[in-house]
Amino acid sequence: MFAELINGSVYGVLVGVIAGGIITTGATLFLENRKEKKTASALAHAFRGELKALQAIVRKRRYVEGLRNVVTHVQSSHQPYDFVIRVSHEYFNVFRSNIDKIGTLKNPLPERIAEFYVTANSILEDLKLIAEGLLKGAAAEGYLEFYSSLLQLFEEAMNNASEIVSIIDEEYP
Repeated sequence: MFAELINGSVYGVLVGVIAGGIITTGATLFLENRKEKKTASALAHAFRGELKALQAIVRKRRYVEGLRNVVTHVQSSHQPYDFVIRVSHEYFNVFRSNIDKIGTLKNPLPERIAEFYVTANSILEDLKLIAEGLLKGAAAEGYLEFYSSLLQLFEEAMNNASEIVSIIDEEYP
């Protein structure tokens, strides 16, 4: 009888320890998962804010419209035309500060966000080259090719930003 009591107690204690461990692990995993989801949501909304601000700047300053006008002018006049957009500030603070956390977002956001910022950096590089006089002395065809390509990058970036914002709105309401 004493042996049965000890064996029963040991099993009872063992079952209690295992159950407590499972409950503690489950609660910890639940809370950690909840925290990660909150962090990912906050990050997604920070990207959303930065993308919306960039889109607003491009719209208000009419960069795409200006580039379309330049392309049309060079096509019709066959004359070079300078269109300089100077960029003197860092506009990608959210991206730069959180690049190491981008993988916490739901797919396809990490890939799409990276794609947007690579395109945007390419645009900034092109704008810098223009400001430095890359096109000075070039034939009209050179202007047309360069500005047409830049216009395409701007339009692609604006469309990608809109798609990313839509995905964020859907995945992180």
